Amino acid sequence: MWILTDENVFSASLRFLSYTLKADIGTILGERSSETANFGSNRKGYLLPNTKCIANLSKTRILLLEEGRHIEPDIPINLSLDEKISWIIGEADPMIDEALRIVERASEE
Repeated sequence: MWILTDENVFSASLRFLSYTLKADIGTILGERSSETANFGSNRKGYLLPNTKCIANLSKTRILLLEEGRHIEPDIPINLSLDEKISWIIGEADPMIDEALRIVERASEE
């Protein structure tokens, strides 16, 4: 199984990637996650009386990998600034293009 990811994955995606890492199934391509694999959930909101802002505190800590560990791809795909800009403005998708080249090369071996 080939899994393409980028630095902007959160929540369920991090959980899925963490399980695939722990089970040692699949090959992860792409960028390192910007968030760690461990996170809190079941938030409870508290209204702060002076500011009327709501503070959310997690009641549960989900530990999927070692504390503070990010998802590191098996095969990193590092995009240049120009490639990232071309993706943002919709001219191209260099991440998918490179991932497809990697999968095709692996299939030929």
